[in-house]
Amino acid sequence: MNKVLIIIDSGFELIETLSVVDVLRALHIETHLCSMNDKLVKSFRDVKINCDIVFSDVNSEDYSCIVFPGGPAADELMKNKHLLSFTKSFFEKGKLVAAICGGPQILSYADVVAEKRATSHPKVKNNICCKEYVDEPVVIDDNVITSQSPVTALGFAFAIAESLIGKDACKEVKDNFLFE
Repeated sequence: MNKVLIIIDSGFELIETLSVVDVLRALHIETHLCSMNDKLVKSFRDVKINCDIVFSDVNSEDYSCIVFPGGPAADELMKNKHLLSFTKSFFEKGKLVAAICGGPQILSYADVVAEKRATSHPKVKNNICCKEYVDEPVVIDDNVITSQSPVTALGFAFAIAESLIGKDACKEVKDNFLFE
């Protein structure tokens, strides 16, 4: 079962979110957008998105991967103790945890990247407590994937997909996206 939960809230970064949704759905990986409270949320630049589920209705056993996009929403999400506990538990079960831009702060606050290599947007680098901070577009360390910004979002999305279903299964969609 490969089912992905993308956790967003008002102020999320649109490109980082929808790039992941588009790539995963193109590969027929079931993907749900999840907000913390209201199903209708606005991005950092006021684009409204209707989420599939709210966090209080999530059963972690239903998902094989969680994803945290960046944007100002990440600054708020990293303060939510229930979400941090959920994230740490998810990670400890060996499930895939991914975050981009400001999202890796959530992984840091949840104590997920303490023994991992990780990256983030350079502006939040000092908030990432990890084994080794790496200035690369996408960093994969076991069941943790981190990335830097909207510019790296497609690489991030394909890294998630390849971790879930393998490189060969992603080849045709990567070719169609003209992604190398």
